[in-house]
This record gives sequence, structure tokens and C-alpha cells, in this order.
Amino acid sequence: MNAAILIADLQCRGVKLVADGERLRCRPRSTLTENDVAALRTHKAEVLARLRAPAKADLVCHACKERRFWLSIYGVVVCGVCHPPATPQRVERWLINPGSDADIATETAS
Repeated sequence: MNAAILIADLQCRGVKLVADGERLRCRPRSTLTENDVAALRTHKAEVLARLRAPAKADLVCHACKERRFWLSIYGVVVCGVCHPPATPQRVERWLINPGSDADIATETAS
């Protein structure tokens, strides 16, 4: 997982990330899992850099140029236009691209 995917994943779950100097603030903190905290520690520098940078399109499909992505149950980010999920059960959650105007529902598999 890279910082762009981590940020998108957390934002889809309602976590607000804020760069406060060299500190990374997350609200609500109770939403974060141990894996989230570990990933944020690993990618802290890049997450802070992305939060400080002007909004730009980070995730764009190289084939169709769209910004609709879904996170599979296997942890793979997949273009929702080129490769729509075969069944809702294979979707962990829909991801929105930070900084884009894409209107994608944050669905979870049931």
C-alpha cells in the first residue's frame, strides 16, 4: 500500500487527516486499527507531503484515465471502469481519489 491509497482508504472511512507541522493528526482516532497506525507510521513522511501539497489527481487509470477505483477483498486497488467488480462480495470498499471530484459511494460488501 502506498500513501495515496492509504489516504483514500482512511478518507472513505471518515477519517480526517491533518498535517500539523511535523505531526500527523487523525480524527476520529478511534476509527484507526492497529494496521492503520502502523501504515501511517511507515508512510508518515509521504502522507504529510501529500497533505501539504495542493490537491491533485493521484490515482488515474493508465488505460481509461478515469478515477473510479475499488479495493478488492485481497487488498488490490482496481479500476472500477476497466474492471468493474463481478460481485459486490468482492468489494472491500469503493475508493475516491483525494483531490478529485469523483462521486463514488463508499460501499462495503455485505
